Amino acid sequence: MEQNDNTYQQLIEDNQFVEWVKSDFQAHNDYWNKWQQNNTESKDGFKEAIQTVQMMSFNEEQLKEEEIEQQWDHVLSKIEARKKRFTIGRIVPLLRYSAAVLLLPALLMIAYLNHQNDKIKGQFDQLAYSQQQVKHTVQAPLGSKVSVDLPDGSKVWLNSGSSITYPQLFGEERIVSMKGECYFDITKGMKPFIVQNPGAAVKVYGTEFNINAYNQDKVSVALVEGKVSLLTEDQEYFVKPGQVAMYDQQIKRVKIYKAQLDEFTCWLEGRYVFRNRTLSQILNTLEYRYNYEFVLEDKELSNYIYNAKINDVGLEQLLHMLSLSGPIRYEIERTRLSEDGVFSKGKVRIYKK
Repeated sequence: MEQNDNTYQQLIEDNQFVEWVKSDFQAHNDYWNKWQQNNTESKDGFKEAIQTVQMMSFNEEQLKEEEIEQQWDHVLSKIEARKKRFTIGRIVPLLRYSAAVLLLPALLMIAYLNHQNDKIKGQFDQLAYSQQQVKHTVQAPLGSKVSVDLPDGSKVWLNSGSSITYPQLFGEERIVSMKGECYFDITKGMKPFIVQNPGAAVKVYGTEFNINAYNQDKVSVALVEGKVSLLTEDQEYFVKPGQVAMYDQQIKRVKIYKAQLDEFTCWLEGRYVFRNRTLSQILNTLEYRYNYEFVLEDKELSNYIYNAKINDVGLEQLLHMLSLSGPIRYEIERTRLSEDGVFSKGKVRIYKK
């Protein structure tokens, strides 16, 4: 047993041995095969050393937070088991000898194991830090929706033309940044979750909510369930389920009011719900959804109020529905490919009937 323990300690400190294991036993293969043949009495310690190094061998590019915790728990349990095997398996039989002879090697072994503990944990901490510096950005193409799974298991849906940036691994805080419109389903956890956006940052307490920042001057947060708050320079505003918080960028103020939230979340189901929405506001939404430029040729139309529920249909069909219930007519200029190979953005001109 002692021979195997000494072998284990020597091998995990041997850079050549570590390199051999991490290279899937390719580097220095002949040397270590011969070593095993000449040290058959140390085969258990040799096997345990391989297992420990393999615990620390994983693909850094794809590492997730739970993987680090699992790997660290495995290594820690092995260290603790080795402590117990030494302190219980050997110290008790040696009690018949003098206490002075017993105590020194025991303390040395425990000090060594604690040193190994700190060393391995330090390696994991460095790896975790490097993962936190790796950022990913996902963008939903115009005219489509995209879903994203975050490192903590939270899920985000991105509306047309929206984007979200998040780290490979969360640190002490779970911080993401977004533009456009996103719906969040946040996994509950001890670490705070912060959504940075063009308006006031949103602090999350485990919840589902929608953020619309297409218009960066007025950012809305619609809370479906749970609890969130908006963080301004001088105050924290708490929002309840069924409420919408509207942040006005120009005056740096938050207005909170009750609302029917389907108007804010209907895009997830491919529908439109307009309640007391001006034509100008509606066209702003459609511009991101269909990737067309909308031009109001008669400015008086901009404040015309609509109340409508419309399924996700083609652009021309939707415009036809709006024209049936409002004083508008329209002309569509399709996307075209120029002679130099550049696509011109489609355009819709809105006129008064």
